[in-house]
Amino acid sequence: MASSRVFSSSFHPYPHRRNTSSFVWRKDQGGDIRADQYSSMMMTTTKTKRKSKSPSSPTPLPQSNIIEKVCKFWASGNCVKGDCCRFLHSWCRGDEVSFLANLQGHKKAVTGIALPSSGAKLYSSSNDGTLRLWDCHTGQCSRVINLGSQVGSLINDGTWVFVGMPNLVKAWNTEKSNNAEFSLNGPVAVGQVNSMIVANGMLLAGTQSGQILAWKGSSDETNPFQPVQSLTGHARAVVCLAFGGNRLFSASLDRTIKVTYDFSHTIFRVFVNYCCFEC
Repeated sequence: MASSRVFSSSFHPYPHRRNTSSFVWRKDQGGDIRADQYSSMMMTTTKTKRKSKSPSSPTPLPQSNIIEKVCKFWASGNCVKGDCCRFLHSWCRGDEVSFLANLQGHKKAVTGIALPSSGAKLYSSSNDGTLRLWDCHTGQCSRVINLGSQVGSLINDGTWVFVGMPNLVKAWNTEKSNNAEFSLNGPVAVGQVNSMIVANGMLLAGTQSGQILAWKGSSDETNPFQPVQSLTGHARAVVCLAFGGNRLFSASLDRTIKVTYDFSHTIFRVFVNYCCFEC
């Protein structure tokens, strides 16, 4: 399974099973979202043991005979060997890790997962052009929003959810009951929005054209995001953004990482003075 971004959550998908454990949500290329549980103890290198369904069940294989690979039949729900299978029957390995949920519904690759601070709703985006809302208590999909085109990225900051799409970013404040939707457009067509980050009171979006678009947050409820300026310099799509030490880092398919110094929430003082690293 091709996995990508992973993050932990304090929300419990099933409250009747609550304990001191934490949870990790994973998105994969097959369109599924998986929830894994882990405790504060360090993960061990032993396979999770499953209880035998009956006293006559065969003796489980010793650890030395287990192959470090997930059983493809177990993954599809068709393995009949149980504890005698030589392959792993778990997406994670360790006595302190257990599989909780497999959220199915997307038809194409999942491109983002977001968990706003305003409630127990998990958001997921996909190349199938939909945004899905999942109930973290039941694991059921509570709403499907058809966006009409592929989603390149999905993030949240506090109660805000941002969805990157071709030539625009859609934004929702999940704390507001009216679910008002805002569309943030760039000055020109920039293609798919592949990556986003919120830093110093601004939303930044890396695009297919190589530009980085920026909007500054405001207190105006009718227009809460004001366009600031575009950052150019990459020759190909910007696929990752990071912020640290008052610097903006951007990675691109042009095989470079560029660093913008003196990053300010009011202006980009050194917007074209890049430090460039070849990858």
